[in-house]
Amino acid sequence: ATIVNSTIASNGAPSGAGIYCYMGNLKITNSTISRNNGTGISINSGSIEMLNTILAVNSASDYNVINNIVLTDNGYNVIEKQTQTNVSENWRFTNSNDILYNYKADGSAGTQWTKNNVVMANQYLDIATILDNSNTLNGTPTLSVSSRSFVIDAGTNTGAPTTDQRGFSRYGTTD
Repeated sequence: ATIVNSTIASNGAPSGAGIYCYMGNLKITNSTISRNNGTGISINSGSIEMLNTILAVNSASDYNVINNIVLTDNGYNVIEKQTQTNVSENWRFTNSNDILYNYKADGSAGTQWTKNNVVMANQYLDIATILDNSNTLNGTPTLSVSSRSFVIDAGTNTGAPTTDQRGFSRYGTTD
């Protein structure tokens, strides 16, 4: 499955509240998987490729790997709660352009947001608590971030679609 310019939020399930993938391949670009009541992504065998994606603020872990998979971390992802369930330690987001919370890119434990192993002092994700479809061209619900959020201009334009989820053209650096 390919997921682009999407918000997956406000879903509930013990495992894979946002996405549950069994023996499949996921490619996720410029998307937000957040505010789910359970795990953001659960994957049982297969592969996952991510770029410019927020995977954070889910009530359980942000992702759960049930069997070993192939991770392609293309960077510029925001990952809050990395966990390891029945999987080797090398299944972590480690790109130096990722913004990580509980594990740094070098694999050491952390308790603050970091980028390239450097603590981002006084920085906030600041993502909305409810879905909203105002300020869109196509009526699609999104989770907005405030102007003080560290995700503003934190992505890359390389590999990003020319419009955002709301249907607006991108300008400047991708969020």
